[in-house]
Amino acid sequence: KRNMTTKPGAVMDREGTKPSVSDVTITIDNEPSGVYFIDKQDVTTMLNDRALYPLGKRVEEVNTRKIEALLDDDPYVLNSDVYIDVKGKMFIDVKQRKAILRVINYKGENYYMDSLGSLMPVSDQYVARVPVASGNIVGSVLFTHVQPFLADEDSAARANHGLMDSLYVLASYISRDEVLNALVQQIY
Repeated sequence: KRNMTTKPGAVMDREGTKPSVSDVTITIDNEPSGVYFIDKQDVTTMLNDRALYPLGKRVEEVNTRKIEALLDDDPYVLNSDVYIDVKGKMFIDVKQRKAILRVINYKGENYYMDSLGSLMPVSDQYVARVPVASGNIVGSVLFTHVQPFLADEDSAARANHGLMDSLYVLASYISRDEVLNALVQQIY
């Protein structure tokens, strides 16, 4: 992971003064889906809302780790990389999570499962064109990751983990197969 944490006095311009952040480049990696659960404006708003937007601030005042932590806490972000080059240009690279399945559980709650088996909420802005799993699914978006069941769980919980694991395996297989991905719209 590229991360340059500046220390006071570590970076100076030719006149011997500490430079300010002169430019911010935000890149959202949404390949191959083309869906933007989070976009450049969302990132800018998140940083502005917490007074972290770096443009014009002195380089040593910018906490890149704090910006990364904020972005990584977003449910649509897989990871982020924030760094400043020696010219005072900041780069914010965001890798978005890839939805492979939309789940509608028995309560009617909607959420996505990503390519790593983690669950994420449905976006108000964008819709991923992925198969929909519905039926007697107990899982909730309160689960943050599909995990193997634990021995001390009751049988209903073990069955649900098994179902979520099976949905993940099936959705992963479908998402990797171009023909199946085009044909499968729903899993019940």
